[in-house]
Amino acid sequence: MNATAANVFPFIPRIGAAWGAAGGNFAGTAGREHLIVCPCQPRPIPYDAAVSWIATLRHADFDDWRLPTIPELYLIRAALQYPHGLYWTGSAAANVAEAACVDLQTGEVGRFDSSFGLLALPVRRHVVN
Repeated sequence: MNATAANVFPFIPRIGAAWGAAGGNFAGTAGREHLIVCPCQPRPIPYDAAVSWIATLRHADFDDWRLPTIPELYLIRAALQYPHGLYWTGSAAANVAEAACVDLQTGEVGRFDSSFGLLALPVRRHVVN
Protein backbone atom coordinates (compact mmCIF):
# COMPACT_ATOMS: atom_id res chain seq x y z
CA MET A 1 0.00 0.00 0.00
CA ASN A 2 1.43 3.41 -0.96
CA ALA A 3 0.14 6.68 0.44
CA THR A 4 1.13 9.82 -1.46
CA ALA A 5 0.84 13.29 -0.01
CA ALA A 6 3.33 15.19 -2.18
CA ASN A 7 0.87 18.04 -2.55
CA VAL A 8 0.71 18.45 1.24
CA PHE A 9 4.38 18.17 2.22
CA PRO A 10 7.60 17.96 0.18
CA PHE A 11 8.11 14.29 0.86
CA ILE A 12 6.23 11.16 -0.09
CA PRO A 13 5.60 8.40 2.44
CA ARG A 14 5.87 4.83 1.26
CA ILE A 15 4.20 2.18 3.33
CA GLY A 16 4.65 -1.58 3.26
CA ALA A 17 8.36 -2.23 3.22
CA ALA A 18 9.68 -5.62 4.18
CA TRP A 19 10.22 -4.55 7.79
CA GLY A 20 6.72 -3.11 8.07
CA ALA A 21 7.29 0.64 8.02
CA ALA A 22 8.14 2.63 4.95
CA GLY A 23 10.71 2.88 2.28
CA GLY A 24 10.27 -0.35 0.38
CA ASN A 25 10.56 0.56 -3.27
CA PHE A 26 12.12 4.00 -3.69
CA ALA A 27 12.89 3.45 -7.39
CA GLY A 28 12.55 6.65 -9.39
CA THR A 29 12.53 8.91 -6.33
CA ALA A 30 16.18 10.03 -6.20
CA GLY A 31 16.56 13.29 -4.32
CA ARG A 32 13.13 12.93 -2.71
CA GLU A 33 12.67 12.89 1.04
CA HIS A 34 10.52 10.23 2.67
CA LEU A 35 8.98 10.11 6.12
CA ILE A 36 9.41 6.66 7.58
CA VAL A 37 7.12 5.55 10.39
CA CYS A 38 8.34 2.81 12.69
CA PRO A 39 5.97 -0.16 12.67
CA CYS A 40 6.10 -0.24 16.49
CA GLN A 41 2.71 -0.01 18.15
CA PRO A 42 2.18 3.55 19.43
CA ARG A 43 2.85 3.48 23.17
CA PRO A 44 0.99 5.57 25.75
CA ILE A 45 3.79 6.95 27.94
CA PRO A 46 4.83 10.26 29.54
CA TYR A 47 6.69 12.69 27.30
CA ASP A 48 10.15 12.31 28.89
CA ALA A 49 9.83 8.52 28.78
CA ALA A 50 8.80 8.73 25.11
CA VAL A 51 11.85 10.85 24.27
CA SER A 52 14.14 8.44 26.15
CA TRP A 53 12.59 5.33 24.59
CA ILE A 54 12.86 6.70 21.06
CA ALA A 55 16.42 7.99 21.63
CA THR A 56 17.53 4.43 22.40
CA LEU A 57 15.33 2.71 19.80
CA ARG A 58 17.14 0.65 17.20
CA HIS A 59 14.83 -0.79 14.57
CA ALA A 60 15.60 -2.13 11.08
CA ASP A 61 19.26 -1.16 11.63
CA PHE A 62 18.36 2.52 12.14
CA ASP A 63 18.95 4.46 15.34
CA ASP A 64 17.91 7.96 14.26
CA TRP A 65 14.26 7.68 15.29
CA ARG A 66 12.53 10.68 16.89
CA LEU A 67 9.09 12.06 17.72
CA PRO A 68 7.32 13.55 14.69
CA THR A 69 6.79 17.28 14.26
CA ILE A 70 3.27 18.71 14.16
CA PRO A 71 3.28 18.89 10.32
CA GLU A 72 4.51 15.28 10.15
CA LEU A 73 1.67 14.15 12.40
CA TYR A 74 -0.76 15.93 10.06
CA LEU A 75 0.78 13.97 7.19
CA ILE A 76 0.48 10.71 9.13
CA ARG A 77 -3.14 11.58 9.93
CA ALA A 78 -3.96 12.28 6.27
CA ALA A 79 -1.98 9.55 4.58
CA LEU A 80 -1.55 6.64 6.95
CA GLN A 81 -4.75 6.60 8.99
CA TYR A 82 -3.08 5.69 12.26
CA PRO A 83 -5.29 4.86 15.26
CA HIS A 84 -7.03 7.88 16.76
CA GLY A 85 -5.61 9.33 19.94
CA LEU A 86 -3.36 12.03 21.32
CA TYR A 87 0.22 11.76 20.04
CA TRP A 88 3.28 13.52 21.45
CA THR A 89 5.22 15.68 19.02
CA GLY A 90 8.84 16.69 18.91
CA SER A 91 7.70 20.30 18.51
CA ALA A 92 8.52 22.63 21.37
CA ALA A 93 5.80 23.50 23.90
CA ALA A 94 5.27 26.67 25.89
CA ASN A 95 7.00 25.38 29.03
CA VAL A 96 8.83 22.35 30.35
CA ALA A 97 5.86 21.04 32.32
CA GLU A 98 3.87 20.62 29.11
CA ALA A 99 4.54 19.07 25.72
CA ALA A 100 2.84 19.59 22.35
CA CYS A 101 0.51 16.93 21.00
CA VAL A 102 -1.84 16.31 18.08
CA ASP A 103 -5.19 14.54 18.21
CA LEU A 104 -5.18 12.26 15.17
CA GLN A 105 -8.97 12.06 15.17
CA THR A 106 -9.73 15.79 15.06
CA GLY A 107 -6.39 17.23 13.93
CA GLU A 108 -6.35 19.60 16.89
CA VAL A 109 -2.98 20.68 18.29
CA GLY A 110 -2.66 21.16 22.02
CA ARG A 111 -0.44 20.93 25.05
CA PHE A 112 -0.65 18.38 27.81
CA ASP A 113 1.05 17.90 31.11
CA SER A 114 4.21 16.04 30.12
CA SER A 115 3.62 13.46 32.86
CA PHE A 116 0.44 12.19 31.14
CA GLY A 117 0.62 9.00 29.09
CA LEU A 118 -0.03 10.01 25.49
CA LEU A 119 0.91 7.98 22.41
CA ALA A 120 4.46 8.02 21.09
CA LEU A 121 5.16 7.14 17.46
CA PRO A 122 8.79 6.99 16.24
CA VAL A 123 9.61 8.43 12.82
CA ARG A 124 12.70 9.18 10.76
CA ARG A 125 13.46 10.82 7.45
CA HIS A 126 15.18 9.18 4.52
CA VAL A 127 16.56 10.92 1.46
CA VAL A 128 16.97 8.74 -1.60
CA ASN A 129 20.34 9.24 -3.28
